[in-house]
Amino acid sequence: ASRLKIGDNRELPIRGIEARVQVDGFRARVLLDYYFENTDSQQYEGNFTVRLPPGASPYFLAFGQSKHDLAGIKAQTRLPGKAGKIAWEPEEVMLRRAANWIEPKEARIVPKEKAAFAFAETVRRRVDPALMEWAGPGMFNAKLFPIAPRKVHRVVIGYDANLTPVGDGYEFQLPLPPAGDSTQVHVAVAKANGMSV
Repeated sequence: ASRLKIGDNRELPIRGIEARVQVDGFRARVLLDYYFENTDSQQYEGNFTVRLPPGASPYFLAFGQSKHDLAGIKAQTRLPGKAGKIAWEPEEVMLRRAANWIEPKEARIVPKEKAAFAFAETVRRRVDPALMEWAGPGMFNAKLFPIAPRKVHRVVIGYDANLTPVGDGYEFQLPLPPAGDSTQVHVAVAKANGMSV
């Protein structure tokens, strides 16, 4: 479902995942926090790839170095029920994570023409731009920089997707890559009249 590649042949390991899902009617809003570890003594630029469910549309992407080491992240993701009220809007997402990462970079979702203009302006200022691009059905790529040496980095992506009709009901599948004992999933379902969960 997701990976962070360095060059053509190397992937950084996923050390933890926090997934939050809000189902409301026939739509689901998903917010995923991935923790990737760079065990090398070298700084990298990486290519983050994520496969979203058919018809899903991303609404948020941010990246930054975690203030916690691997042990701290494992402790965080093991806390039961720590999600509380989930922050969904980009400003709230960034605010809730402010104490846990260093100089995060947040993407903006804009029309293609505006993105092309922003890219040209950024390159003109000799700054490395970060773009999230559609790479085929359900696939999105984003360049991430800098991936600091011997540090854990957090990538947060949010998307909206439709539920899939199954018989008389609906289902939502959340594919997650393996991340050992550092995976936590929170699901909330809004009850609708005439529907059971």
